[in-house]
Formats: sequence, C-alpha cells, structure tokens
Amino acid sequence: SGWGQGLYSPKWVSDHYTLLELKDMGIRRDHPAFRASVENLLRCMWYKGRAKNGRKREYDMCMAAMLLDLCVYGGIVDPRLDEIVDYILAHPMADGG
Repeated sequence: SGWGQGLYSPKWVSDHYTLLELKDMGIRRDHPAFRASVENLLRCMWYKGRAKNGRKREYDMCMAAMLLDLCVYGGIVDPRLDEIVDYILAHPMADGG
C-alpha cells in the first residue's frame, strides 16, 4: 500500500504503524488512500486463523486489536471484523486483558 516499509514490520515504519500514526493525527476517516491501505492490511493480515502457507497460526493480540481499530476508524465493513472480535474474545490474556 505504500505508507511504510512493509505491512507490519519493520516495526514503527511499516504500513500498519504508519496508518496508526495517521489515524492518531486525525487523517480523515474517508480519505481514499487511508481506506485503501487499511483494506489492504485486512486482506493481507487476517485470513481466518491460517497463514497464507496453510499452517495454523495464532495472531498477536495487539496486532489483531490495532487492525480492528484501524478498520473501525476507517469505516470498513467486512465480515472479517466479526472474526477479529471473536478471536479477541476467545483468547483472553492471562492477566485478564
């Protein structure tokens, strides 16, 4: 999508973190490039509990929550958002978080 140097890493300069910073700085929710980039993150980073190579994987809870935050902010309507919420609720942290 072009906002950073990768989708989720390197940390702090990837699309994921750049989009979070743009959101925090008040980019318009409906900015076409912002929405397209968030939709790209969702397409590339959330695939129903499976890595693209087909192996099972667990998602980092922070990544899942931040991706959900970006999607909700951007007004993305997609059934995968329900999957993310279900995943977060099904995997509470040991400290209750």
